[in-house]
Amino acid sequence: MRFGGCPLRCSYCDTPRSWKGRGEGELHLPGATEAFANPLDRAGLEELLQRLAEAHGAQLEDLVLAITGGEPLEQVGFLRAWLPQAPTAVLLETAGIHSSALAEVLPWLRYVSLDAKDPADLRSGAEWNDFSACLQACSAEAATRPDEQPLDFWTKFIVTENTTSDWLQEQLSAVAEQVPGARVYLQPVTPRPGAPLPPHPDILLQQVLLAAPLGLDLRVLPQIHPLLEIR
Repeated sequence: MRFGGCPLRCSYCDTPRSWKGRGEGELHLPGATEAFANPLDRAGLEELLQRLAEAHGAQLEDLVLAITGGEPLEQVGFLRAWLPQAPTAVLLETAGIHSSALAEVLPWLRYVSLDAKDPADLRSGAEWNDFSACLQACSAEAATRPDEQPLDFWTKFIVTENTTSDWLQEQLSAVAEQVPGARVYLQPVTPRPGAPLPPHPDILLQQVLLAAPLGLDLRVLPQIHPLLEIR
């Protein structure tokens, strides 16, 4: 589920149409795309989610709903009202820029994917960086969860040919200090016209080896949804 609205302007953004909210949304069903009036209320959203699950032969309550953007926490009021009654487990993808809003909705999330943005990759919005506080909020929430309702969270760094070793290693060191053994993904940027290229594989391997002493659960993962042709 993709929300509209984001104050950042990442140079590699693959969905610039999500920077601002729109009066019409899209429901992508197998073989067809339907338009609907936006914004939705709770009942309208859950009706669309149910239709989507049924179209794929699945039970909604058995799925994990990924909420992405834009920046979903730009609409924290809706999330705060809806998440306590969400019909399935929820994964929130956030850019690490709204720690107070994140703290408000963490109790109702099952998964959090937390980005850290390199200021060099932002055409605007570098002043919104709140990553450290977001990471602290996730760690604190996870520590209070019962075993049967854990919070699973990880951090993600999108890396390009322009990502400097100094910046990346500084960020990884900070994560290791705050959350020892944290799961961290390095995601080479997906090539697209007018955007930076991904780093050379040898450079990426060098970054992983440099970070090895930090004791992080460090993984390299390409962007999956373009490979699956998911919008």
